[in-house]
Amino acid sequence: MSEAVDWTLPDFVDDTWYISPDLKEIVQAYIDRPGYVSGNYLGLKFVWRSGAQPGHEVWAFDGSASSAAKLEVTYTTEIRPIADFTYSPEHPITGEAITFNASSSNDPDGTIVTYNWDFGDETNGTGMITSHIFTSAGTYNVTLTVIDNEGYDDSKWRMVTVYVKDVAIVSVTPSLTEVDAGRVVYIFVVVRNEGSFTETFSVTLYYDNTAIGTQTVTDLEPRAERTLQFMWDTTDAAPDVSYTIKAEASIVAGETDTVDNTYTYDTVKVKSQVTSEPFDWSPILPYLFPILLGALGFSAGIVWKKREVGQGFEFFNEMTDGGIPDAYSVMIIGGAGSGKSVLCQQLAYNYLTQGKSCVYVTYDIFPFEVRKNMKNFGWDTSPYEQKGTFKFVDSYSGMAGLDSEEKHYVEQPFSLSDLGITMSAAIDDVKHKSIRVFLDSTAPLFARVDPSKVTEFLQDRSARIKGDKGAFFFTVGEGTVPSDLMHRLEEIVDCIIELDVYKGKGKTWKRMRVRKLRGRRAADA
Repeated sequence: MSEAVDWTLPDFVDDTWYISPDLKEIVQAYIDRPGYVSGNYLGLKFVWRSGAQPGHEVWAFDGSASSAAKLEVTYTTEIRPIADFTYSPEHPITGEAITFNASSSNDPDGTIVTYNWDFGDETNGTGMITSHIFTSAGTYNVTLTVIDNEGYDDSKWRMVTVYVKDVAIVSVTPSLTEVDAGRVVYIFVVVRNEGSFTETFSVTLYYDNTAIGTQTVTDLEPRAERTLQFMWDTTDAAPDVSYTIKAEASIVAGETDTVDNTYTYDTVKVKSQVTSEPFDWSPILPYLFPILLGALGFSAGIVWKKREVGQGFEFFNEMTDGGIPDAYSVMIIGGAGSGKSVLCQQLAYNYLTQGKSCVYVTYDIFPFEVRKNMKNFGWDTSPYEQKGTFKFVDSYSGMAGLDSEEKHYVEQPFSLSDLGITMSAAIDDVKHKSIRVFLDSTAPLFARVDPSKVTEFLQDRSARIKGDKGAFFFTVGEGTVPSDLMHRLEEIVDCIIELDVYKGKGKTWKRMRVRKLRGRRAADA
C-alpha cells in the first residue's frame, strides 16, 4: 500500500521534532488496511519533491534499507462505553415500584458520567439506579443511554411487560324480582379475572347492608369467568320492602382498580306472604272476560259464577269456551304469589285425569318439591309417572349446581339448545300425541339469557308442540320481560291468562283475566 502527501521539510534544527498535520491521514490509511495487527511497525520512506531529481529516496547514513528510519505508531481507536441494565421484580404489576439498575454498564477506557432513562410511557429518569411506577398494564420499551467522560455514548433497551391484578363482579341476577316473605331467592353472581395472574378471592352478597353469604373463588385463571349461586332465605327480611342486592369481591394483593369489585343490582321486593292454594274457582273474580262480552252480561256472569260454581275446572272451561284445545299455546302472567305455578300444576293434574300426557319443565324449584306440593293438594302424580304419562324435565338442579335424580335433566340450564334437546327427549319418551307441556318458569331464562333469544326459543317450542297437536303452557313473571319482547310474545301465543292477588276487607283475593283467546269466545252468562 502506498500513500503520499506533499510536505515541505523545514530546515532541521538539532534535537527538534517536526510534525506534519497530514501525517495522521497516512498512518490512519495504513492501520485501516486489511491484515494490520496492533503493535506492527510502520516504516516511512520519504521522497523529495524538489531539486533536479524528484523521487530521490532518503535513507539512513549508511545507505542500508535495514537501518532506514522507522516510525513506531501506537494508535488508539474511539472506545465507547457499554450500556446494560437489569430490573426487578421480573413480573411487575401496575402501581408497583420497579427498580432499574445500570451498575452492569461500563467504560473500558474511562468512566461513565451520565445515565439517562426513557421508560417508554413518555416519562424519563436519571441515575445509575432508579425506580419507576407504571400506571397501566402493557409492554414498554425502556431505554438506557450512558455517556462517558470523553463524551461518547451507548444505549441499551429492553421490553418490560407490566401486568395487572384485577378481579371484577360482572353481573348479579336474582331468580325473582318479587318474592313472598319466607321464600328463597336464588341469586347468581358472575365474577371475572381481568388480571394477568391466577387469583383466589372471596365474594360477599348483601341485601341492603345485611350479608346473605360469602363464597370463595379459588384459582380463577386470567380472563376466565365463574358463576356463583347464593341462596337468600327471606324469612328474616321485613315484608313490603324493596332491598338493594349488592355483591363485593375482596381486593387481591396489588390490585389498583377496585371500582369493578362491587356490583349493585337494582332491588328485589319482599312482599307479605300469601299462601298459594289450589284454585277454588268459585271465589275467583274474572275481572275481565274476552272483549266480546258486553258489560251487563259480564256483571251478571260474575254473580252467577260466584254463587253457582264450586271447585273444579268447569268455571275455567267456561271462561275459555270449553278449555284449552289441542295445538294451542298459553302464556300465564302474574306477579309473585299470584298462583302461576299452582295453576300449572292443577292444569297438569286435570289433564292427566283426562288421559292426556304431560311434561313439566321446572326452573323455580326441584321436581321433588313439585311432587310434594301437588300431593299436598291431593294431586298424586306417582301413578301417572309409573304409567309413563307424566315426565319431569329438571332444570333447577343444574342451577343449584347439584346432580339431578330425574331421567330428563338440563345440565346447562341456561343453554337454550340443551333445554330444547332435553324437552324433545322427554316428549318422545312419553310417546303420546297432543301432549301438554308446562314450562315453569321463564323468569330465570329472561334474567340470564339474551331475552330476544328466549323469545325465539318460546316461539320455536310453541310451533313444534302445536305441530304435534299438543298444548304449550309457560309462565312469565310480571316485569321480567322487556316491553317490546312482551308485545311480541302476546302476538305469538294463542291465549293469555293474567293472574293477580290482592287483599281486601281482611281477605286475600285472587283474580284471573283471560285477555286473549284466539279463535274462541266465552259463553255469555
